[in-house]
Amino acid sequence: MTRIALSRRPGERVLVTADGHEEELTLAALPSYVARREADAPRWVWDDTARWYPPLLAAGGRVARCHDLRLAHH
Repeated sequence: MTRIALSRRPGERVLVTADGHEEELTLAALPSYVARREADAPRWVWDDTARWYPPLLAAGGRVARCHDLRLAHH
C-alpha cells in the first residue's frame, strides 16, 4: 500500500512525501495532485483532517483513505 504524507510549509506550500520521494507543491495545486494520485488508492497521512480536508472538498476532491495523526494520537 502506498502512503502519501502531507506537511504544511511556510508560504502556502505543501511538502508531499511518497514512495521515498519529496515534492513541494502550492496549496492551490494540491487538489489536482490528490485527484491524480487517488487513482492509485493510496493512504493519505496528515496531521489534522479538519485542516486538510475542507479545502480539498471545496475544490471537488475526495480521498478514500487517510490516517489522521491527531486522531491516532488521542
